[in-house]
Amino acid sequence: MTDVLVNRCTVDTARKVTENKGASLSELGFVKLINRAKTDKALAAAIESRTDLPAELQPFLKLTLA
Repeated sequence: MTDVLVNRCTVDTARKVTENKGASLSELGFVKLINRAKTDKALAAAIESRTDLPAELQPFLKLTLA
């Protein structure tokens, strides 16, 4: 369900989904969010705060935050 939201939602909704610690995100969902975060530092910070961000995606997020 969250992957569908991530695909179709506004930036505000993407932030809210990401900030919701109870929302399960797939690896593909994280990839899409990281790509969107390239132009949204608040979204990048929300992704960074997630404990379920796959380790292999963390370097890509760090590039976004740089």
